[in-house]
Amino acid sequence: MVDARNQAGYTADRLANETGTQRQKISHIETARKRVSVDVIQLITRHLGVNPTRAAKIMNLAKGSAQAGWWERFDDEMGPRQAHIAGLEAGAVRIVQHQPALVPGLLQMPEFARVRAEADRPGTPRRFSAARMVEARTQRQAILLGADAVTYEVIIDEAVLHRHLAPPQVMQAQLTHLIGVTINMPAVTVRILPLNARVQGYAQARTEFSVYTYQEPEALELVTVDTNVEDLMIAEPATVAGCVEVKFDETGQVSVRDSKNPDALTLRFTGDDFQELVCHVRYGHFGGPVSFTDHHGRIEVRFKGDGLITIADAEQPGLGVLTYNEHEIGAFVAGVKAGEFDHQPSESPKGVGP
Repeated sequence: MVDARNQAGYTADRLANETGTQRQKISHIETARKRVSVDVIQLITRHLGVNPTRAAKIMNLAKGSAQAGWWERFDDEMGPRQAHIAGLEAGAVRIVQHQPALVPGLLQMPEFARVRAEADRPGTPRRFSAARMVEARTQRQAILLGADAVTYEVIIDEAVLHRHLAPPQVMQAQLTHLIGVTINMPAVTVRILPLNARVQGYAQARTEFSVYTYQEPEALELVTVDTNVEDLMIAEPATVAGCVEVKFDETGQVSVRDSKNPDALTLRFTGDDFQELVCHVRYGHFGGPVSFTDHHGRIEVRFKGDGLITIADAEQPGLGVLTYNEHEIGAFVAGVKAGEFDHQPSESPKGVGP
């Protein structure tokens, strides 16, 4: 539904106003957090002018989702967050997950899951039941079995294997279970990220996240990010894609490209040039509509009247430009302010400051 709304050029607020639908209901549809009447979904698809074939697929999904999922019976006992994740897993054809702190729930054996449930009890509802939570987790894991098993790939930080997350005998059994799952379940791939791994571009995922891929109504990806308090769900295509891709090499050179089209143009700058751009962003000089070139005259940023932003090499204009929309640049700006692109240049950038 997010994709259909975006393609029609609607914001969620505009759609709510024109259809007389509560903004919260539209959010429920797009985040799959709660079931919404099939009639409401039909009203929205008609208003957006969704083509009949696509609309029929959406309505089939909507009618299926009108039936309560098994996880809703466990909502209070297993915790609403796990119930929501179970709903996302149920319709996926592929799940890719990064887990820096724990053994992922889909691969936890009952004894380990019970220990973790008791350890996490302070943050759970009053009606929470460790036994029911373990039962629900076992039912979640059924998606990894059989001919229709969901393809599941997880990257676990090596620190998880060394951390005392359960009593020694339980932890040992859990690690043995991980090995067995990897060997015996064709749909499951477990990768361990070594502590001494040299990650390309010095990229670092700061928290747990999962990417869910669906085939119907169309190819769709959703991302959930664990913020400890709740699972942030991202459905906007531009945000999921993370289109401004930046890589540092061992010599300090920086490559910038568009991850939507990785085989197209790649611009290369010195670390000093790129860090000056980072400083422009951090100190609020990147908000447009003023175009600028960095102090060294290399990185040229132009704000277009149609909401697009271009980045070019001012010394080599013949190479072409990288073009991003405001959502893509917004994700880049957020990453800069979070420190994701910090890299020490040989000297401090000149002429840029708060």
